[in-house]
Amino acid sequence: MQVQRDTCILCMYDWQMASRRTFLCAGFIIMLAGVMGKLGAVLSCIPAPVLGGINIVGFGMITSLGISYLEFVDLQSSRNLLVLAVSFSAGIALPAWVNNNPGAIDTGHSLLYWHTS
Repeated sequence: MQVQRDTCILCMYDWQMASRRTFLCAGFIIMLAGVMGKLGAVLSCIPAPVLGGINIVGFGMITSLGISYLEFVDLQSSRNLLVLAVSFSAGIALPAWVNNNPGAIDTGHSLLYWHTS
């Protein structure tokens, strides 16, 4: 388990909670789960569909938060529109391109090789 910055942003935005003490306690619990086998085993017993649902909701909230930032962007500027268009196009097209060209990105490391099934 690792704490991600986006998850912290999600918690602060969604629940309007930005207490340092709360995040310190959450970090302490995560560190205990990594050190104490029993606590880690309890957390690893969470079913995969539940974790999938948490990820869907979490990444959906992070995406909607990012899209809500567009409210403050001047979309009349061609520079801002170009940045937005390249970001969306790369996000949509790059995964399909990598799936169609599995050997195009050669990192030289077997763990980082893109495997298609």
